[in-house]
Amino acid sequence: MNDKAKIPNECVCVVCEQMKSDGIHVYTSFICDECERKIIQTNTEDPNYKFYLHQLKKVRTELLS
Repeated sequence: MNDKAKIPNECVCVVCEQMKSDGIHVYTSFICDECERKIIQTNTEDPNYKFYLHQLKKVRTELLS
């Protein structure tokens, strides 16, 4: 067995704010596969659409910090 410390390959999703291992990195932010699918499939008239827009604005805000 290897004694090296394991590096976690999980990131916090900017949308659901949970630790996930699979997804995409957009600038300094991470979007998990599940949220990416939900965003793509959500109709603009769906009540969740505004939530996704709000969460995705964090990507832009983080760049300015």
